This record gives sequence, C-alpha cells and structure tokens, in this order.
Amino acid sequence: ILTGDNKGVVQVWDVHTGCHLYQFPSIHGKTLVAKYAIDEEGSLLFSCAVDGSCKIRHAFNGEYIATLQPSDDETAGHTTFGEPTACIFGYLHSKRFFIVSSSLGNLAFWEMPIGNKFTKETQNIKRKFTTRSNSSMITAMTHQIRREQQEETHLSYNLATVDLSGTLYLWNA
Repeated sequence: ILTGDNKGVVQVWDVHTGCHLYQFPSIHGKTLVAKYAIDEEGSLLFSCAVDGSCKIRHAFNGEYIATLQPSDDETAGHTTFGEPTACIFGYLHSKRFFIVSSSLGNLAFWEMPIGNKFTKETQNIKRKFTTRSNSSMITAMTHQIRREQQEETHLSYNLATVDLSGTLYLWNA
C-alpha cells in the first residue's frame, strides 16, 4: 500500500502486516502535491503537484521515470490549467490515457506508452489535449468500460466528473 502526503513524501506499507517498509523522499521538491494515482498493474506512481506538474515514478522504489508536460500552448502561457483535483487512468479509442481534472474545470489527457515502455524519448510526455467542462471545479472523476454484445464485441468508454455543486457530467469518447 502506498500513501502520500501533500509534501510529496510517499510511504510504502506491507499489505499483509500493515508494517511500514520504507518511504520515498519529497518527489516534487518543495512543491506541494495535490493528488496521487497508481496504474492498473500497481507498478507506476503518478503524482500531481499544486503547480500542475505531474511526475511518474516506479511504485516499488520511487525511481524517476518521466514528467508529464503541459501542451505547447500552455507552455507559451495561453492557458491556465488550475490545481489538480482528481486523476485517473482511462481509455479513449483503445488508447490508454492518464487524465487529470482541475480546480478551473479543465480535463487534461496524456497518452501513455504501450505496455508502460518508457524510454529517453518518453521522459517528457507532452499533454495530448485539454478540454474544458461545463462547470467550475471538478471534485471527482471516474471512468467505466462497458462491453456491448452485438454481432461483434466492442468497448464503449465513458468518463464521469462531478463538480463542486454535485452535478454529474457524463462524457463519451
């Protein structure tokens, strides 16, 4: 089990005994961390800092893997993303994405390498795209993969977000 505080210190615990095993030092330097997520296999730790930066580390030893960068427009100062409020993994058109929502109602999508094969070329992953929700702050987010049985089996991908007022928004890809 991994736990993390807002200073970026991640603790690793034994799931069977509850004993503390070790910790990673502050993974974002002096920047406070807003959200954490672990991939489906439990091997990658994603952290999102209050400044909007996101980093990927090995969940087992804390070793740095990659940084998730803003898009070129955001780097040039055209867009303000806001503070991360939730982060998940989801699928769009059979591609795996890391998705982060923000305090300003934005959703950011980074496409992840197939099979988590990170190389020197993928150490700085540019944001694939950012979209704006109909609301202000997104407070929660989840996704569902629904299998539909017809002549062929195919997947339907849905993303759900909840805003500060409690309004639920459903997104279809």
